[in-house]
Formats: sequence, C-alpha cells, structure tokens
Amino acid sequence: MKSMVEIAHAFLEPCLHRQAVCVDATFGNGKDTAFFVECGARLVYAFDIQKELIEKRRGDFDERVVELIVDSHAHLDRYVDKPVDAIVFNFGFCPHGDETITTMPKESVEAVRKAIGRLRKKGRMALVLYPHLFGEQESDALERVLRRIDPHVATIQRVESVNTKAGPFVLLVEKKAGETGRESETI
Repeated sequence: MKSMVEIAHAFLEPCLHRQAVCVDATFGNGKDTAFFVECGARLVYAFDIQKELIEKRRGDFDERVVELIVDSHAHLDRYVDKPVDAIVFNFGFCPHGDETITTMPKESVEAVRKAIGRLRKKGRMALVLYPHLFGEQESDALERVLRRIDPHVATIQRVESVNTKAGPFVLLVEKKAGETGRESETI
C-alpha cells in the first residue's frame, strides 16, 4: 500500500511538465522538492523556517530551478508571484529533527489560503497531515477552511487509513475555477 506522501505525489504528478511552477511549502529534508525537480518542473519555490535544513541541501539543487526560502509558508505571497501548477505541504515536524519545531495552525491556514489563490486552473495541492503537538488543532482548522470552498472553485478529497487513529492523512485539492494570483475570496 502507498504511503500518504506517495499518494500525494501520484496526485500531483499529472500537473508536472517542463514549464511547471511548484511550491514545496514545507521543505524539511527536501524530498518533495527533489520529486518536483525529478518530474521536470521549471521552477520550485521551497519554504522552511529552519535555516539549517535549507543550508544542508542548498548544494543539491540547481539555483536556477529551485529557490530555497528561509521563511514561513504563511508568507508565500511575498515570493511567489506566478500561477502555480502544484503545491505540497507536509504538516507537523521534520522527520529525524526537533519535534518541538512544528507547523502551527494559524500560519498553516494562512499559507493554504494563499496557496489556493496561487493555483492555476487544473492546478493541484496536496496537504499531508501528521500527528504532532498541534496536529489536531491544525487539521481541524485546515478542514474548516477547506469545507467553505465553493465546489465550483475546487474539488477536495480526504484520504486516510481506516484502521489507524493517529496516522497521517492527506487532503487533495484540485482547482476548477477562480482567479489566480491572490487569496481566494471563497474562503
């Protein structure tokens, strides 16, 4: 069976082409950024608040293709001014890292709102949510926001394991309509 990250990647892959613009909103160890690059994306914006994680992988990516940004994903509108084909979030903490440095509900909601506004029509976004210190509040807040989106603007699905209470799950979003380039007025 596929992991939630593999499900997210399979969902995003149809949007990836030679001119694709992507956002890895939670860089961590850089695996999602590497996935976008391997799939041929033209430009990847990769965000993390932990400078040491960005610096550890800086030499692994062509700076003409990957823009590594030490800042919160809540500020993605300061850096991303193009319509985006694919966006991925992994909410929680960096695996094998400091578990006290986590994504936070308020910033995550702000980031997702801005990310939806940047998605082009037929663009896709995957949100992988892991259990962590603020995980329950974060997932509740994100789902409240996503439930308010008009189904004519985006289709949203939740994928989860039935027999694990605290396991990760993924929310998959495909934009159907709406203006690209600013926060969606529907949320």
